Amino acid sequence: MRSCLLPSLLACALTGVLADRATAAPNALPDYLDFQLQARSGIGPGFNLPLGASINSATVDLNDAGRVAVRVSLPTGIPGDDFTRHIFVGENGAGYVVSEGPTGSLVSDPRVAPNGIVWFAANFEGGNALAGIYRYDASDQSTVRVTALPAGTTFYEFPRGNALGQIGYRVSFGSSKAWVSYAGGSVQTHAAESGIYSFLFTPSFDENQVIAGKVTLAGSGFNQIRTVDNHAVAVILARSSAETAASPYVNFDNSPAISPTTGRVAFIATLAAGVRGVYRYDSPGNIVEIARTGTQGLGSIESFGPAINDDGLVAFRGVDSNGKQAIFVGDDSTLRRVIGRGDPIDTDLGLGQIDQETPGSPAFSGGVAINASGDIAFSPTLTPFGNNQIEWGTGVYVAHAGTQLIHASGFEGN
Repeated sequence: MRSCLLPSLLACALTGVLADRATAAPNALPDYLDFQLQARSGIGPGFNLPLGASINSATVDLNDAGRVAVRVSLPTGIPGDDFTRHIFVGENGAGYVVSEGPTGSLVSDPRVAPNGIVWFAANFEGGNALAGIYRYDASDQSTVRVTALPAGTTFYEFPRGNALGQIGYRVSFGSSKAWVSYAGGSVQTHAAESGIYSFLFTPSFDENQVIAGKVTLAGSGFNQIRTVDNHAVAVILARSSAETAASPYVNFDNSPAISPTTGRVAFIATLAAGVRGVYRYDSPGNIVEIARTGTQGLGSIESFGPAINDDGLVAFRGVDSNGKQAIFVGDDSTLRRVIGRGDPIDTDLGLGQIDQETPGSPAFSGGVAINASGDIAFSPTLTPFGNNQIEWGTGVYVAHAGTQLIHASGFEGN
């Protein structure tokens, strides 16, 4: 957990893949015994963050090389600056903050592409000619606005870039929204709130230029989970019981996730009698239940989008059967509690625990991410172990996939 505050010291470290991390895809649910601190914000000096930086309600992203990115707030003293235009970039326990958005902008939660490029949107209250989709490249520490398309956009949201440099995102034109992708200097509309759709929720974008998300149909008001490609060809993955009586899903949460290359989609749904579940769409007619409240130690599912990798491991935030907020991961048959409120965890200040001084305050910030190795990125609130009345701030961690990953790859011997 070494601290490094200068970007120049990390330029090389942030361009390589960690040699000692497993690269085989998990075929069984991993164990999680190693939790590596990437950053911590606090009232005083933090870890890998400058004084005054804070992490609040931000979702951490993670790519297959172990690079993480998260939005941070940092007072600048510049008139008109709202402090929400900064990004932490790091890996393997080191990292730094870059002041990425233009002065006065609000940047979205950043997303890390397979090639390490960090993508984000920058917006301004009341609009500004500098708004658009930006990328940060750690190899040369450059920030560039890639596009402000489509023309007439008033707000940019949820951008994610892939290894080809294509970016999928949602745009607003006043009160109307659209799912679009930008590639090769032009923008293509996947779906728009006119005709078929009355509302388009948070999109998820993959390596094949496909967007997955929840939609509300115009006229009927039915909700569906769909994928839509860059030619506006849509595939219906799941329908609600209001549309199809045989469907077990009463309604869907707002933020499904699509895997990078296999087209699998994870979503959260409410069933009859208030029961909730996490599901994975694999192919037409093949939807796998990953988790259901009231089973395998799961008490409830929180309203943050799930994360999925190509092997179909799904990670999400929930509450365990003891009433403790926790991170869970599941495959086709098993649900595992990775870590949760009250659990011990190593910090740069010594042994800590995931907790808050107020019982009703959340113990995690934002959603989670999972990569091809099964590693999971998350952001917990921290206190000293055994004393939740002292605040140690908010951390960024990577839970490294452990023993079962190796066993599943055929190295266990006979």
